[in-house]
Amino acid sequence: MNWDAIGAIAEALGAAGVIATLAYLAIQIRQNTRSQRTETYGRALDRVATLQGRLGESSELSDILRRGAMDHRSLTPNERVQFTWTFYEMFTGFEFIFHQAQNGALPPEVWNRWHDTLGWWLSLPGVQAWWAARPAPFTPDFSNVVELQIAAGRPDEQAHARWVAYITESEPRYRPSEP
Repeated sequence: MNWDAIGAIAEALGAAGVIATLAYLAIQIRQNTRSQRTETYGRALDRVATLQGRLGESSELSDILRRGAMDHRSLTPNERVQFTWTFYEMFTGFEFIFHQAQNGALPPEVWNRWHDTLGWWLSLPGVQAWWAARPAPFTPDFSNVVELQIAAGRPDEQAHARWVAYITESEPRYRPSEP
């Protein structure tokens, strides 16, 4: 075996090593991306769960949200302040999820689910009044999404009717979802 052959073998082994290293790095990057997406979604769910936990534990705050969402005029000035800050917390969570989805940190179906939830809240007259009166802005891109939702009108008339019936103690009728 001559030196040229040994050199060619060494080059081939070096190239194989570079290819194996690149493949390993690609796998690590993909796993890291998945991990970051999972962490981002977990943070988003933590924000929502914290608010939901407060609402579940405080019948007073839940009552304020229920009454205010239907008609903000039914609230006292102090209750409107609570309503405002609770909705800021909620909409900041929506905004966080929106931007994470826009940046590719969350899959589109996650944002679609929260986009529908956002639309549902925006279908309530008290929430629309809050949005129109909010004293501090959200980012322009998120604000545009909200404005488009409001302009589109109530996203799911049946869901709204079920909610109103449930809250007002009427008898909501269960209808299985269409596949």
